[in-house]
Amino acid sequence: MKGKGLMSIRGSLDVVTADYASGWAFSPDASGSIALQAMLNEEVIGEAVADIFRGDLAAAGFGSGECGYMIQFHRRIDPLYLPFVVVRPAGGNTELPRWAPTGVVECFNSLFRSHPAAGRHRSVLGGLWTDRSDAVAILGGKLEIGQVTADDGEVLERLVRQGMTVVEDVTELAPASEPDRETIGQVLSGRLLRLLQIVLDDQPVVLKAETGSASRPFTQPSTETELPSPAECLLVVMPLGQSPLQLDLLREGHMLPEFNRDGVSRWARPGVVDIAETDLENLGLLERQEVPPGAVAIIGPGTPHVLHCEAQASALRLLVVPARGLPVRLLQDPARQEAVTAEGVRIWL
Repeated sequence: MKGKGLMSIRGSLDVVTADYASGWAFSPDASGSIALQAMLNEEVIGEAVADIFRGDLAAAGFGSGECGYMIQFHRRIDPLYLPFVVVRPAGGNTELPRWAPTGVVECFNSLFRSHPAAGRHRSVLGGLWTDRSDAVAILGGKLEIGQVTADDGEVLERLVRQGMTVVEDVTELAPASEPDRETIGQVLSGRLLRLLQIVLDDQPVVLKAETGSASRPFTQPSTETELPSPAECLLVVMPLGQSPLQLDLLREGHMLPEFNRDGVSRWARPGVVDIAETDLENLGLLERQEVPPGAVAIIGPGTPHVLHCEAQASALRLLVVPARGLPVRLLQDPARQEAVTAEGVRIWL
């Protein structure tokens, strides 16, 4: 970059807080250390010289390494404005490049403290609208404009508030049903398909289908498989035959921020869910939900749950994502081919 007098300058704004900004600035053309100014809305809020020794910069060949800086601000800055703080050579117009997330997290934390009702995704990866903190208001808008019927609204509100919901009067399947394309197309039709389309804001794609009879440990749909957008997925579970299923849910578990900044589910780490269900029940943290024959449970991406089947009973489990989240690797896998139902459901098995 070029500063005043066409001097070549390299540097970075690495950290910015309410009290200071720090980073480095170096120029092979400068006769001494570079004077810098921190600016906010064209106001100088702090000044310093880049003369702090940094071993990493010395090792990288930036002179003697004495090119780090720490600019103390003249006043404390509201965290809402941290993304707009810039550092320039004194008297120059060119800004030092900043590390992208610098100040952004602090800005949003301040925003949410000041405006706790402001809608946002609970995951740093975004997600489905049903997982937003203002999902009830969004659902109200969909009801008001007629996009969602009153009956469907009751079902969707349970998904928003509990992280799962049960849809009644869905096609019953025999105990020996296999998760083939015809069976899946039979299940994902009618009202259930309409609800999935509303939740996903897209046509559903089935990435995984399986039957099982054994009780399963705590899991979440978002950890079922590697997905390009794990916060955008649903698990559809239904009984096979005449025996009901039981779902044990971690109370309000779907409201917890599931993913860290690396996009890894906190519940995917070993040992995180090694909690006895009896302990959760004793603490009042366990909710039980029965899924009767002829009904289907829709489970949101960040909902910790345990699936129980009675003796000789089994369940069908389908992992569903929106069409926009279709992994490219499926298109490159010769062993898997897509089938599309008459109603537009895309199935990859």
